[in-house]
Amino acid sequence: MSNIFCYLLCLTTEAVILWIYSDNLFIPKHPVSMRVITITLTFIPLSLISSLRNTGVNTILFFSALLVFFMTQYKICWYIAIFHAVLMTAFNGVCELLIYGIINSYFPNFLTQAPTENAGLLCAFLSKLIYCTILFTLIHFF
Repeated sequence: MSNIFCYLLCLTTEAVILWIYSDNLFIPKHPVSMRVITITLTFIPLSLISSLRNTGVNTILFFSALLVFFMTQYKICWYIAIFHAVLMTAFNGVCELLIYGIINSYFPNFLTQAPTENAGLLCAFLSKLIYCTILFTLIHFF
């Protein structure tokens, strides 16, 4: 049950970051209510499938959700949508790997000895914090 909460928290955070990132960079096609519906409908399948713990499928679906959201909700070309979807997917993965790598390097037994929900929430919080920081920094360069 705590893993589902952690996945929902991560995906909600990613959806909010996506919203802020895309609204700062692109011109919307539709009103806010339509964007809320679209982001909700694209992230609900992600939350259901993420519980399977298949990294490859999760990555492909996350990329697909970003691409669908960009293409349907903003006035951008397909290659710009692909670029930003790849960029956000790559940074998301790098931030998660970075946190797990640092924790395993400095505290090798942390992930095995700490309660699962506490370790998962700590890793999720730190990785999303770094992800958010990187993307908000990129907003200023685009």
